[in-house]
Amino acid sequence: MAIGGINLQPDLSGSSINNKNKKFVLRTRARGLGSLDLLQYMEIFGEEIIDGIEYQAREASRLYDAVPREERFFKSFFYEIQGMDIAVYSKWEWITKYLSGSDPKKMDWLTKQANSSLSVIPLKDDKGHMIFRTVPLQKTDAWVHPAIKKWTWIEKGVERGINKAINRVLQMTLLEEMKP
Repeated sequence: MAIGGINLQPDLSGSSINNKNKKFVLRTRARGLGSLDLLQYMEIFGEEIIDGIEYQAREASRLYDAVPREERFFKSFFYEIQGMDIAVYSKWEWITKYLSGSDPKKMDWLTKQANSSLSVIPLKDDKGHMIFRTVPLQKTDAWVHPAIKKWTWIEKGVERGINKAINRVLQMTLLEEMKP
């Protein structure tokens, strides 16, 4: 059994196109379930995928400071069945931040030459101790922000949900076959 064709993208179909109306949409096409009547079980897949995403979001929020810890965030995910697709949405306004990574960027704005109001930046070292660094003078000496890796907890949640849904569907079909 396999469910593939997962595509993560922001949905810009809000009343106006701005950051607050962006929703992420996950579309997954169900294939390879053989003789099962898939439409009968689509709701199970949708429910389990949402539960899996919520579970992985909670786990990620424990590990990473950048993932919100608000209950409103965890409950922002929902799904709709659209033909043979399950579309997963989130009402969280910053969800698109988690769907893409970024390349290293030179921080020209954080220099004395760019008239930065900051002269010293507090940072934590790898041991958790607070250290202070002075802001570079020239734009040519600007610090480089490291790349931000794309978050994978959404994909892990979808995978977890699909696996749980497959087990539920198998149990249901086995119970139906055992009925006299």
